[in-house]
Amino acid sequence: MRHPGGLILPAAITAAFLCAGAAWASVAASGWTQLDRIVAVVGDNPVLLSDLLMENDLGLLEPVDNKEGLDALLEPYLNRLMIVREANEVGSFRLSPGQIDAAFKGYLSRFPTRAAFDEKLRRWGIDEKEVERRLAHGLIASLYTESRIRFFVGVLPSDIEKEYNNNPGRWGGRGINEAWNDIKKFLGARAFQKERDRWLKTLRERYGLKIISEEGDDRG
Repeated sequence: MRHPGGLILPAAITAAFLCAGAAWASVAASGWTQLDRIVAVVGDNPVLLSDLLMENDLGLLEPVDNKEGLDALLEPYLNRLMIVREANEVGSFRLSPGQIDAAFKGYLSRFPTRAAFDEKLRRWGIDEKEVERRLAHGLIASLYTESRIRFFVGVLPSDIEKEYNNNPGRWGGRGINEAWNDIKKFLGARAFQKERDRWLKTLRERYGLKIISEEGDDRG
């Protein structure tokens, strides 16, 4: 188990806390300090708070807009874990070395200097390969989601006509032909999000996702 300063906690000690929902935690009077804790479990894999904080600090995780605090980081992180897990099970979705290299070069360009990037790595006790691995997972999740959901999502001409007739004010007084492409894009995005939400719900159930509160309670 990794502390933000790079400390590796012994595996035997880490294992002793897996069922409690908190790792290396104690009552203040005992002199113990909480270095990390389990925030969720996907199948039999614990998710550590330090992973969320690290990815957020490294700019590898984009918080969701409709949630605050830890939940804003936890949701996209867990979604990515589950999507990559399914993609690996399917077995036919692979990235080329060129895709990974391009993703890493684009990511590296966010830093003012290479030294600034290296300092981030030292702070979290990881290397460049670990960043590449996480970038690859993010890219797999994005591309796999797009390819999987687009297969189930379509917009028919009748859908566009129905939307226009039911909500004419939404399209700024334009005729249906003028607004056609915008309506199609709008309905496509809405259908995509609906199917994505349905799919993620099935993944949560399939992989037994459990979110653990700071008190150790399972929020399911």
